[in-house]
Amino acid sequence: MKQLWSGVLLDQLQEKLSLDATQHDRLLAGTQSPWWLSALLGLAAWLASILFIVTLLGPWFVLVDDIPGRAVAGVMLIVLALWMFRRQQVFASQVGLVFSLTGQGMLIFLLGEYLDTELDSWRPLAVFSLLVSGILLWLPSSFLHRHLCALLTLISLAVLIGTGIGFAIYCVALAVITCMLWLQRRHWVNHPYSAQIRALTDAGTLISLIMVMLAREDMLDQSLELNLPEAA
Repeated sequence: MKQLWSGVLLDQLQEKLSLDATQHDRLLAGTQSPWWLSALLGLAAWLASILFIVTLLGPWFVLVDDIPGRAVAGVMLIVLALWMFRRQQVFASQVGLVFSLTGQGMLIFLLGEYLDTELDSWRPLAVFSLLVSGILLWLPSSFLHRHLCALLTLISLAVLIGTGIGFAIYCVALAVITCMLWLQRRHWVNHPYSAQIRALTDAGTLISLIMVMLAREDMLDQSLELNLPEAA
């Protein structure tokens, strides 16, 4: 599908700019990258990001022992991620993805440590995750980062609602809204925030298919306790 649309765009450019056949072939070759090259770039970006994070956070955590000081490191990683996304390169986008996920995870973990949160009281963390991932969703980033932020946003909202009838209503409403968005795609595909709407639609489709099986409170409790045969 991507190659088809790129070919159409190149044909339009060739007609408007009067490109010859050689220039058209060069542009077409530049839009196609082998999958193994993208995989190697992604792997290299993840390894480089992990090494950078370990090098940065190791001395920082030794020098700074309080929670606010360590939270600064998480905010700094998110800021670096947004800067990497602005470069609009495969390697930089993967590095920004690692930085953003690490920064969000650090902030949520530090907030849970500060609040001394137990397993049955995750709602404050869900509110915080909903705000952070929701804000990052609407900022310029990569395709994968937008979709992960959309998933985190909808999952955080589900955790905030909790189990019971509210969770069941949330699952049904999410499925209905997702279907309506797909049916009305031609109306928002040219919207300035179509990338964010697409991410929410994809995430809503996946979550509505998974969480509808967990709408019952007893099924959710048994699933969390890894009693999947009983929950089936």
